[in-house]
Amino acid sequence: MLLRPAASLAGLPPALVITTEFDVARDEAEAYAAQLAAAGVPTEFLCVDGLIHCTYWMSGAVPRSREIHDAVVKFVRRSLGA
Repeated sequence: MLLRPAASLAGLPPALVITTEFDVARDEAEAYAAQLAAAGVPTEFLCVDGLIHCTYWMSGAVPRSREIHDAVVKFVRRSLGA
């Protein structure tokens, strides 16, 4: 199956794009967030300084991963009107 880029990102649901300072895909994540916003999608972008890729999954070893978790929870609550 060949995947093709979407012709437009308009109409997508609100998005939270999170990356970290030392993430190999940081620039791509920031560009994607900018493309979503340019298409009129309500978009929030968060780059957490001082952390590495996959920090979210290292909560037992990296206490600051809680910052990412908290950002996700706040975004979901706002998106659901809670």
